[in-house]
Amino acid sequence: MKNKKICLVTGGAGFIGSNLVEKLVKKNFKVFVVDNLSSGNFKNLNNIKNKINFIKSDINNFKGIKKIDYIFHLAASVSVQESLKNKKKYFNNNIFKSISFFNNIRKIPLKKFIYIASASCYANNQNNIDEESAIKPLSPYAESKWITEQLLLKLSKTYGVPFLSFRLFNVYGKNFNFKSNYTGVIGKFISKLLKKKNLIIYGNGNQTRSFIHVDDVCRALIVGAKSKINYEIFNLGSKNYVSINKLAKYFSNNIIYKSKKKGDIKHSKSKIAKIEKKLKFLPKIKLKNGIKKLIDFYYKKNLKENFI
Repeated sequence: MKNKKICLVTGGAGFIGSNLVEKLVKKNFKVFVVDNLSSGNFKNLNNIKNKINFIKSDINNFKGIKKIDYIFHLAASVSVQESLKNKKKYFNNNIFKSISFFNNIRKIPLKKFIYIASASCYANNQNNIDEESAIKPLSPYAESKWITEQLLLKLSKTYGVPFLSFRLFNVYGKNFNFKSNYTGVIGKFISKLLKKKNLIIYGNGNQTRSFIHVDDVCRALIVGAKSKINYEIFNLGSKNYVSINKLAKYFSNNIIYKSKKKGDIKHSKSKIAKIEKKLKFLPKIKLKNGIKKLIDFYYKKNLKENFI
């Protein structure tokens, strides 16, 4: 039997990270998780905690593994609204710590370094956004994620580290951080639904989004890691988009409207022709089905403590 391939997932106790770790374990990878638990939750890894190696640490302090095949770098501060109040924190956490982390691991002979970027770098665009669309970040969060992507791309080329970046569009799925004020709109709608409260829409609800299920995201990241493609940036979202008003109807008809938030994007519609062509990837989970599955999951698990 061949030795297991070794993966390192930064931010692996968070929403997307924990789902990715679970998928990697199921695929028989040896998985190391680095997370300082500032926003992630170790409970997200409870089902596989005996099958992973967990390291509680800031990424810039991590120096502990000599052999790694794949790195998935998800660790970041992720709130648009918080970043507007504390730009320094977001530049420090997302840019400077990422560069420090890269410099600590760049001599390891990696098969691939996967960076999780954000489609927020594109800002408002009513047309389908491809990877060549204009970069117009509206928040320090969006700016910090894009700067990090560009710096890591240049550094990886300089040092010969195989590298891919995925710009994510509105991911949803299990392990949302419902206690956070900054969780995504689908997470907020589920939280309100389970509390039997009115849904809240900020603005008129005509803003549009492309949503992609976290299972599809994880599948794309693993496909990218195993591929022979290097030094590319991919949009990772759905071809389909929906208004926030229509999205809300999947949850409840009890909706109230409030003033729009500063820094929010009006339209975000992903174009994924590049990832479809180069990685042969397309999302499989339809939004309506994914939401139904998600609501059923939280009701069946009876996780009411998450909504107090």
